[in-house]
Amino acid sequence: MSFSVIFHPSPDDKFGKIDNEFQEHAHRLRKSRKLFVDPEFPHNKDSIGTNMEESEDLTPVAWWAPHQLINNYATSLLKTTAAMHSYIENNKAMRAKDPAWKPDSNLFEKALHNCNKIRSTKWSVYDNPWPFHVGEGYLDDAWLLAPLMCIARRKEILEHVLPDRDYIKDCGMVQVRLFINGKWEVLKLDYFIPKSYGVRTIYANIIQCQLWVALIEKAFAKVKGNYGNLDEGSCEEAFTYLTGCPCRSQKIDKEMDEVKLWKELMGYHSNGYLLAAITSRCDVNSELSILDVKEHDGNRLILIGNSCVDKYKENVELPAYEDGRSTIF
Repeated sequence: MSFSVIFHPSPDDKFGKIDNEFQEHAHRLRKSRKLFVDPEFPHNKDSIGTNMEESEDLTPVAWWAPHQLINNYATSLLKTTAAMHSYIENNKAMRAKDPAWKPDSNLFEKALHNCNKIRSTKWSVYDNPWPFHVGEGYLDDAWLLAPLMCIARRKEILEHVLPDRDYIKDCGMVQVRLFINGKWEVLKLDYFIPKSYGVRTIYANIIQCQLWVALIEKAFAKVKGNYGNLDEGSCEEAFTYLTGCPCRSQKIDKEMDEVKLWKELMGYHSNGYLLAAITSRCDVNSELSILDVKEHDGNRLILIGNSCVDKYKENVELPAYEDGRSTIF
C-alpha cells in the first residue's frame, strides 16, 4: 500500500509570495509611469450594478482617485457654505422675524479655513482609525459597515485584511485579503472610487481623509459582482470574510433571562469577540456595532456604533459619542 503526503503552504507563506508578486507588478508600473486599473472590476455600469444605476441621484458616475475625492469634498464644502452665507444675507424674512439677528460674518472665512485644511491633509489608507470614521453612503450596507466599526481598533485584523503598502499611493494598486469559501483569498484592486457628480457619495464616506473603509467596501463589491449587490448581506457573512472565523447568532426576545444574557455579553466582550446587533426597527439602521459593554453605578451599559451619519434625534441623558471621549470605551 502506498500513500502520498501533500503539504499545503501556510497562510504566511502564501501571503508572502503574493506580496512579492504585488511588489514586482508595482515595479513594472513605476517603470512605465502608469497607475493600475483593475480589468476585472472595470470603471463602468457593470461594476456599479443595476440597483445603483436606477437611482437618479447617482448618475452619472465617475471613478476618482483619492486626491481628487479629497479636493472635491473641500471644494463642495466651500461652495455649499458660500451659497448658505449668501442666502442668509439676503433673507429678509429672518431679519423681519428678529431684527437683532445677524448672520455669522466669519462663516465663509471658517469654511475657507476648513477647506484649505482638508486640501493640505494627505490622504492615507488608515491613520489611527476609529469606529466613527465609518460612515454610510447611498448603499444600504450597514451589514458590512457595522463589522468594520468593530475592527477599527483591532490593529491585527485591519492590517491583515488591508496591508498598507507603498504601492497603494504611487501605483494605485490595493491588496485586500478576505476569507471566502473556506480559504483566504487575495483580491487585487485599483484605488479609484465611484462617485456621483454631486456632493453626495455612493460609497462609504471618506472621513478624515482615510480610505480603508471605502477600499474594503470596494473589495466586497468585487466579490459580489457590483456595488448594487451590497444592498444584501449579513453581519455573520462580513465577520467571516474579515476574520476567517465562524459566527454565532442569537435571537433575543422578551422571554430571555436578562441576567444570563448580560453575563454572556460581558464574557464575549472581555474575551475579545467582535459583536454586532441587528434590529427590525425601521426608524434606525438595522445593523449596529457593539463597541463596549460595562457596568457603571449599577447600570448595564452598551456602547452602540451606528454607521449612519445622521445624528440620533431622540432625547438621551448620556453624553454623545465624540472624538475626544472615544478613548474611554
